[in-house]
Amino acid sequence: MIDMNPTDVSCIYSTLILITEHAHRYNVQPIITFDQPLWWKAFLITATEPANSDLRNIVLCLGGFHTEMSFLGSIGHLMAGSGLQELFELIYAPNAVVHMLAGKALARAVRAHLTIESALNALLLSDAMKINLFSTSEVEEESTSEVEEKSSFSLLEVVATDLCSRNSDLQEAFVLYENLMNNSLSVHQVCQKEVVQKLKESLKSKVCSLQSSRTASLWIQYLDMIDILRNFIRAQHSGNGELHLQSLSDMLLYLAASGHNHYTKCVWIYLQQMSQLEDEHPTVYRHFIRGLHVVRRSDRLWAGLPTDLVIEQALMRTLKTTGGLTRGRDMTEQQRLTWVMAMPACAEFNKIMQDVTGINYNTGEQNKDMSVTRQDRDWKDTNTVLRYLSDRNPFTSDIGLHNISTGVHAHSPVDVDQAKTVGKAIIDDMKGQCVNEYTFRRKNQAVTMDMKSSIKIDGNTVQIDPQLLFQRLALAAKATHDLESVFKYELCSYPPGLLESPLLLREAQKPALSDAIWSLLQAPNIPAVSGQVQYVLDGGALVQRIPWKKGATYSEILGTYTKYVTRKYGRAIVVFDGYLNSSTKDMTHQRDV
Repeated sequence: MIDMNPTDVSCIYSTLILITEHAHRYNVQPIITFDQPLWWKAFLITATEPANSDLRNIVLCLGGFHTEMSFLGSIGHLMAGSGLQELFELIYAPNAVVHMLAGKALARAVRAHLTIESALNALLLSDAMKINLFSTSEVEEESTSEVEEKSSFSLLEVVATDLCSRNSDLQEAFVLYENLMNNSLSVHQVCQKEVVQKLKESLKSKVCSLQSSRTASLWIQYLDMIDILRNFIRAQHSGNGELHLQSLSDMLLYLAASGHNHYTKCVWIYLQQMSQLEDEHPTVYRHFIRGLHVVRRSDRLWAGLPTDLVIEQALMRTLKTTGGLTRGRDMTEQQRLTWVMAMPACAEFNKIMQDVTGINYNTGEQNKDMSVTRQDRDWKDTNTVLRYLSDRNPFTSDIGLHNISTGVHAHSPVDVDQAKTVGKAIIDDMKGQCVNEYTFRRKNQAVTMDMKSSIKIDGNTVQIDPQLLFQRLALAAKATHDLESVFKYELCSYPPGLLESPLLLREAQKPALSDAIWSLLQAPNIPAVSGQVQYVLDGGALVQRIPWKKGATYSEILGTYTKYVTRKYGRAIVVFDGYLNSSTKDMTHQRDV
């Protein structure tokens, strides 16, 4: 291990030298994977080396895990102010949504995007087939009473059967889907069926008819971005090298339009280097096409992982968990060398102990996304999004560009619905220029719907939405002549005094309420309670009242609580929270998702 700052150019140079020496020793081609900041510095080092330098032969791979995170951040940036955040908040808590739209919390972000994409595709297909998707609500309401006895797959089958009975093409497609899931037909055979091609043509015709609508164009563009994301994930997990490069090429335009300039440069150069790989390193190219650009910890089809993700999951996790260097050990060079050299022996000892005890660590054959529980939740979340979109359909003939959640219309400079064209213009401008000297300009990026104008009030810059402000003023002027009373309230699309966001109520200030109650009860003019009193205790607060003794049994703990309540309150009633249906706790539960 090199005892230097990993972002230091000297550290990267030493790493490249070390890798080259080991490659010569074992007579192999040196290949190394970096995330974007280190990849860029490594590229500059190798590019400035003499033509006969061994460092020029190193194949630099761009980390797929961090590239995927950057692309997720690009999607979140381009869709800011469009209503996507509100759709996310139907599935996850608002605090998590902020990180998901920024490209963090990758697993949850991917699931949310795919869930919303499924709902949007269902909405688009229902419009193309002229089917009222929401007329099945009666069927669903009849089936909700059986949800406790049956999973949502039973409800899904009822709804699918009801929809297919109205259209012969959908009925035939549903039969093909069942045969596909039963392994009676392959994916290639299903795609060649005439009904699938007919449905694709119907969707294509519907998309073409919506080209004049800017809102519809934006959400169709969103579907395109999610399709690119899906292809990139498929390429990583299945080890498809050609699809990996094609997905990166498709990502490039959106990365440029969203202002992810560092990744735009790196992906642009990386694609150029990979296009020359077959001529410069044919052996590496053949391995790359065979799927060896990813790491496999098992021989399953969907087990490919990006190299930088494996480093995070294996090496870094081992380093930071029990027995790692950050748990009570020093980070000196001697400690690191001892830990690294001891890891193979520890792994062998672990294997021997498993054989002796007969306890083996194995993972399931089934991916967690294919489990019944996950599919059941996916169906429920998709249905929730569909219900929300029933009154906010983005695929309408409205030519304007607006937020589907709040109805706020975009300003005139907004061109995010043409992000792909904007990105292509930036890439065309990069062609033929020196990569070190090229400078990205903010004015060339796509302008999102989240853009707001600013004015100065008492020397402070305040962000405002002029069009929304004008709309509120116009409505107020028509509704009443007493404008003074209107301006006592905030002119916002939702009351911020009650809501944190359009879908989330503000959290109650229980301590303030408790203080107010106690101040009233302790007032001198409040008469003392007389007669028979019935105490009602909060079970959650009662659990926190008494500390548990170490080693105590459940019977002893129960006895402690019983004696405490009997001694202080007599025959009291203890109430514990339990909510089966909609209740006042729904907002609190939504925050905890």
